[in-house]
Amino acid sequence: MNLEGLHAFVDQYAHTAVSHLFLCPNAMKASHRSKVRDAIWELKDGQKPPQEEFAKKWCENARLLDERGLDPYAVWIARCREKEISPWLSMRMNDVHNADDVDNYIHSSFWRKHPDYWRVPGGSGWTDRALDYGIPKCVNTRWPTSASCWNATTPMASSWTGCGSAITSGRARKPKAERN
Repeated sequence: MNLEGLHAFVDQYAHTAVSHLFLCPNAMKASHRSKVRDAIWELKDGQKPPQEEFAKKWCENARLLDERGLDPYAVWIARCREKEISPWLSMRMNDVHNADDVDNYIHSSFWRKHPDYWRVPGGSGWTDRALDYGIPKCVNTRWPTSASCWNATTPMASSWTGCGSAITSGRARKPKAERN
């Protein structure tokens, strides 16, 4: 986990048919040090460490890069430009991987502390446990994530749902005064 390795990731696509590279800096947590999201390697309040090898490597490598003062996304974006590849950030705004396991390492402290902000509070299905963007606090905690990663010269694509709906069924049709 060093600068040369980060460069090699982008370099493998240079001078190929790849013209755009989409980089995803987050799930519920950020894969880099962030001022607005928990870091993927930080476990809080009884969270279980990752068990799968790929997840262990993801967390460990992200932590190592941070300790070494390397922001992989800043490095990759700069390297893409050097290699004439268009870098894009793809933000996951409502990730619901492993939503059935509330103590899983992948979940943010915001999501864990606010089950009342889920599309179906008390629900058990993964779509039930997606954040309800009809609730202003959900939107207000996610927009800063976009702003912290995005700059005016890097295009960004946002995946706001991660599931079938980002708002509790029926909420969008209610008058604004009746919404949370």
